[in-house]
Amino acid sequence: MAMKKILVLGVGNILLGDDGVGVHVVERMKGMALPQDTEILDGGMATSDLLTYMKGRQKVIIIDAIKSSSPAGTIFKIPYQDMKDMKKGEHDGVCALHQITVIGMLQILESMGNMPDVLVIGIVPKNDTEFSQQLSPEIEEKLPEIIALVLEELSIK
Repeated sequence: MAMKKILVLGVGNILLGDDGVGVHVVERMKGMALPQDTEILDGGMATSDLLTYMKGRQKVIIIDAIKSSSPAGTIFKIPYQDMKDMKKGEHDGVCALHQITVIGMLQILESMGNMPDVLVIGIVPKNDTEFSQQLSPEIEEKLPEIIALVLEELSIK
């Protein structure tokens, strides 16, 4: 089976509340009608293992919780190029809640060549330290907005 051009990748730990927001988003999207060249993937916390899924794609959209001083529920759309240009401390730990940061994984992917167009859709968590499989109400209510941003990137209005 040929690899699809676009990967929508949700990452996070579903056992730590809002940290699992990316996984919750892709789970909701699995039943949606999406472009034929789009693959939806629950990446969980295995960021370093995801390089093989990302290599060779034209576009990768990553959904994850991000650390920021912004209020919980704030959503960011951050192209990979902008992530590389961020000063230390700006969105410190963007997607750094896992065994290897998403930025670190993308730097490895870039060094391998054939870098896809990468966009991170990040949301500032309210609760990402207490054991819970539920999203906080503040983050749960943002899921339709996050999904709409993904669909917009896939050119589905």
